[in-house]
Amino acid sequence: MNINKLLFASALLILTSCEFTEDFCIRPGELIAYCNWTKINEEPPIPESRHLIPFGTQNEDDIIFTQDTLRCSIPQGDYRFVFFTGNYTLENRHDFYEYKLSLQTDTIDGVAYLVDEPDYCCSAVFNEKLVYQQPKRVEMIPEPFVRRLNMKLNLSGNTKNISRVYTRIGGLSTSRYFYSKEVNGSAILSKDFKIYKTLDECYCSLYTLGFNTYSGVPVTIGVEMSDSYAAYNEEKSIDITSFIKDNLSDEISLEINLKIGEELEIETPVEIDEWDDIPEIVLPL
Repeated sequence: MNINKLLFASALLILTSCEFTEDFCIRPGELIAYCNWTKINEEPPIPESRHLIPFGTQNEDDIIFTQDTLRCSIPQGDYRFVFFTGNYTLENRHDFYEYKLSLQTDTIDGVAYLVDEPDYCCSAVFNEKLVYQQPKRVEMIPEPFVRRLNMKLNLSGNTKNISRVYTRIGGLSTSRYFYSKEVNGSAILSKDFKIYKTLDECYCSLYTLGFNTYSGVPVTIGVEMSDSYAAYNEEKSIDITSFIKDNLSDEISLEINLKIGEELEIETPVEIDEWDDIPEIVLPL
């Protein structure tokens, strides 16, 4: 038998014995996603800080926005998508129920400190089935994933010789789960207050994934004086756990009176109903 005819017959036999269907083909689905910011009071984060994670494929890559509307192609199928903003470390990214955002910490003398101040973060979760040649357009409505703490200091006493006012806030959560919204970990963040117009008031605001109220939320306020008055440099601490524990709002604002003299005196904070952001004016040296 001619060798070419033999090869052709063998190939034909193999092909006719296979049940080939298009089901074995990997077809891409197209997702078109954009954000509706109606539930966000902050300035919308820039596109490059917006992330989308698809759960339902072996390759759960972090898809990063490059403009307000995201257009991406991934294999067709059923997905659960997680959207979030900010620069955070992603943990347990292959398990939707254990998926969480975390912050980097550094340990100094056995105490955990946040390496960087947390970014603003909002998030959204949605399910979608992507089908080949049937683009899906999705409007995401993100909600806050962080809380905001504002503090206003009313200064009195020897204020004219101040060179710096700062705070260290403890009990800040280091991670938060997407599904359960639970927080864990505890660390300290150091931050300077900003002075507004005069030396009588200063302000500080920060974002946090949450608070560890079981270990307490201590706030240390420190004042540094000019060189000739350095002997009056001092710190005082208060515990604001009672203001945090039963407060489920996304934003907490406190007003604190601080008297500067031979001994630093700090009064019990008072909660503020509304907070207006103040332009930051750095104290001149």
